Amino acid sequence: MVDGPATITVLNGTANIYNCLLTPRKTYLLRPWRRYPIQAETNTTIQLSLGEEAAANIVDTDETIHTWLENINELTERDVTAVLGGVDTGKTAFATTAVNTLVKKYGRCYVVSLDPGQTYFTPPTVIGAALANKPVHDLSELKPFWQKPVGSTSAASTASLVADSVHELSQTADKKTPAVIDMDGWVEGPAAIAHKTIILKTLACTRAIILGDEAQTLKEQLDPAGIPLKPLAASKHVKKRDFTDRKKIREWVFRKFLGQPSLKMIPTSWVQLKTLGRAHSSTYEFFMEAVKTASTALNMLDESGGNALCKRRIGLVAYLYDMAEQYLGIGLFCGYDAEKGVVKIVSSKDEGVRKIILGRLFLSAEGDELYQLD
Repeated sequence: MVDGPATITVLNGTANIYNCLLTPRKTYLLRPWRRYPIQAETNTTIQLSLGEEAAANIVDTDETIHTWLENINELTERDVTAVLGGVDTGKTAFATTAVNTLVKKYGRCYVVSLDPGQTYFTPPTVIGAALANKPVHDLSELKPFWQKPVGSTSAASTASLVADSVHELSQTADKKTPAVIDMDGWVEGPAAIAHKTIILKTLACTRAIILGDEAQTLKEQLDPAGIPLKPLAASKHVKKRDFTDRKKIREWVFRKFLGQPSLKMIPTSWVQLKTLGRAHSSTYEFFMEAVKTASTALNMLDESGGNALCKRRIGLVAYLYDMAEQYLGIGLFCGYDAEKGVVKIVSSKDEGVRKIILGRLFLSAEGDELYQLD
């Protein structure tokens, strides 16, 4: 078991991560704050380089993993499988193993990431879907074909937006390709159960795997959905992460997707502005209200909102689209300049931005989470 950041290279022998066979002499990156199970299939020599706060331990194979694999091997080409469970129950580990196994059997598999707070191939606050056609040691290696901003890292706050988005996805998916749905860890209370039921039905799930101590209770609550539900134990080797660790993971991913941003000014006549979440009479009013609400946390009580944000390279997470309504990526919305007739964004996107949708999270250009409106 290796906790990143680290790199690993198989020098001789054979080994896998989540049923992805590692290519000899190829170096694999293991992300920070993530735990990776490296399973030797033969006598194997590996080269392992550990980064700061990384760790490695040799453990016996968890019997729970054998049970996971037995259930994964039962999945068929026509199955749409939801993976549910509370926080730190191993949902993404199970989903990655399932995706790789299905790819080996059928050549391809959809993977849908519906946790806006713990993402891998999209930035936090953006749910997405990708098509895997080869095994991967980390789902972050996949390139999404569908991305949908929901504005916040909170599963509860974004429930309605997620539900609307997956309805759109359900209309476009190839029904002849297996799919694995990696759900969020919000499972407590009637609202959470209702949300999960909607998702399972909308995506026409044929199976659901429920991990962790709450599995049986969750199964009983979801049974009315009419979908075969299988409760399984969580692996004892799942890495437990507190709020601080989860925030660090998100910030690391934000930095990856923000790239090397700089201040851009776009004429207001070129760009359409919208907001996600609650309705507002205008985007400008929403932005000013958001800055006022966050002023104490942002230490801007005595400064002019827009100018101060630009100087400090801080802004509301923003989702950028081109003229054809194609999603380009994320940036930071810093405000308006009424005299020059421009909007200000911090972004690595140089041109082509014609629509900006504002989320509900203040970030720095370095990806630091500064204030969540929800």
